[in-house]
Amino acid sequence: MLKSGDQVEINTSSHQSPKQDWLNYVVTSKAKTRIRQLLKEEAGKQVDIAKEMLSRRMKNRKIDLDDPLLMQLIKKLKYKTVTDFYIDIAAEKLEVNWVIDRYLELGSKEFEHRDFLSATSADSFVLKPSSQEIKSSDELIIDQNLTGVDYRLAKCCNPIYGDEIFGFVSSQGIKIHRTSCPNAHDLFSRFGYRILKARWSGKTSGTANYTSVLRIIGNDQLNIVA
Repeated sequence: MLKSGDQVEINTSSHQSPKQDWLNYVVTSKAKTRIRQLLKEEAGKQVDIAKEMLSRRMKNRKIDLDDPLLMQLIKKLKYKTVTDFYIDIAAEKLEVNWVIDRYLELGSKEFEHRDFLSATSADSFVLKPSSQEIKSSDELIIDQNLTGVDYRLAKCCNPIYGDEIFGFVSSQGIKIHRTSCPNAHDLFSRFGYRILKARWSGKTSGTANYTSVLRIIGNDQLNIVA
């Protein structure tokens, strides 16, 4: 316990940074305010460093950063603030590649649970004559041989026979999308390892139902659509 008149020696260091527990020792409000200010500045620097680390690693892995999805991940990891999350990355308490892997897993689950898929049966298609077949073990051929295989047509783009398509492998089966699907870029950039080449085989057999969008322009009057 220091007493009035005691002499003390203060050792300083240019490498020392303020610590949170310093607030437990200082008395004056001026000192506490200054320490809080320095702590905030230091946290800001750590956040910038962590953001750069995460951004650079995601670019290296050719992954687009989706802020809303990242916020979901931060919440899922039980962080109260975004700052705390980034500080743990900067302090190497969170490994960047581990974070990215969890981000991809969450993104995959979010995508698979969107309500944009419509089931169909492979019985709607029949084979072309064998002379017209293109043999390729790397392609998913949509034909009668797929009967019983769990695949669905994506409602987001509603592919129909004749469209250029690709398959997306998920826990719910194989999803068939048009190559021009608005979600195609996102799927290829995030989940390229789940993409399958695909094409139609044969022709439609009987009646097949497809979802379509019809735009009607006309005057506002009764019975415009009968």
